[in-house]
Amino acid sequence: VPVTGTLISFSNTVYTYTLTTRTDGAGNYKVLAGAGTWDMTAEAYGYQAATANGLVVTQDNVTTQHFALTALPQYTISGVIRDAATSAGVQAYLEIADELTADPEWAAANGSYALVLPQGTYSLTVSHPGYVPQTLNLNVAGNQSLDINLTAQQNYTCLDSRDPGG
Repeated sequence: VPVTGTLISFSNTVYTYTLTTRTDGAGNYKVLAGAGTWDMTAEAYGYQAATANGLVVTQDNVTTQHFALTALPQYTISGVIRDAATSAGVQAYLEIADELTADPEWAAANGSYALVLPQGTYSLTVSHPGYVPQTLNLNVAGNQSLDINLTAQQNYTCLDSRDPGG
């Protein structure tokens, strides 16, 4: 099955930087690379990265490199986000850092949430206006329960959008 948006990275010993491109909707990509020996990596959110080292590209020829990406196991991280002082549920915003294809989530009105994430390590930021944002490091290797307490910001005023200046 094609994986749209897979990040294809390629480098060789001649260059001191890594070049990148992404796959299209059919999982295809094209790279204009000079002759030489290239190391390539294919990475996509929710999949195990695949590599092809020592790919030889010759002048005026088309070189083809296919990648087979294996889906990582998916796990659920769930819990309740609460006001640290009152224990009331907070309808907070949950966002995984540096994962462009991981959709952010909103907790329910009572603060409950459930994130489905592939196995891996993530930085989760939980925020809501009027509260100090909290960033947590998650090591996802199985289903987990994680309750989060947010601390209210001191001297914070939130104007309703129907009020002048809101």
